[in-house]
Amino acid sequence: MPRRTTEERTHGRIDERSYYFYELSADLPDVSRWKGLQAVGMSISNTERRKGDEISVRYYIVSKMLPSEDFASAVRGHWGTENSCHWQLM
Repeated sequence: MPRRTTEERTHGRIDERSYYFYELSADLPDVSRWKGLQAVGMSISNTERRKGDEISVRYYIVSKMLPSEDFASAVRGHWGTENSCHWQLM
């Protein structure tokens, strides 16, 4: 089970993220429903703040085998892109 863990201390909070990446076997039931499905990924984020802790879990279906480090970078890169698309009032 490939796993990658990162920790960031910024903006008055501590973010610990764990990424898991599992290669799927071809005999998985219903695998044909997702063309090219090769793996499943999961990210778990634990954020510690003064007002309380927050845990979130996200799942990903993946059509390309990646090293766990690349999977973690892709997940973080996606949220960076998502966050930069929001309108900001000045």
